[in-house]
Amino acid sequence: MKRFTLRLPKELHEALRAEALRQGKTQSEIVREALRQHFSFIGAGEDEERSAREKKRLLR
Repeated sequence: MKRFTLRLPKELHEALRAEALRQGKTQSEIVREALRQHFSFIGAGEDEERSAREKKRLLR
């Protein structure tokens, strides 16, 4: 897994913190889940080869 810094407005950070506490998850888990939903090609049931190609394409 890669690590990076994410800068958020205060209100968004507070919402993220509250949601993580509500769900009993880490803030990182909440962000990863949101990114997976946003980039719906990454996820269960997807063709792994197609997903890998899509990831490479987006990283160009």
